Amino acid sequence: MVKIVHSEVVNGQLVIVVARREMMRNTLAQIERSVSEALGRARVAVLTEAQWRGP
Repeated sequence: MVKIVHSEVVNGQLVIVVARREMMRNTLAQIERSVSEALGRARVAVLTEAQWRGP
């Protein structure tokens, strides 16, 4: 299960922030592809909380 922490549109791209729990990087890419396809090939980025907040 994936918990969505935040989502917003930035420069025409849907950004989805997820709580990462034992999730592999390729899982994030799979989520990104699935959401993009479900939204008609929309630009989508799936980030972890750490990636979203930055250093």
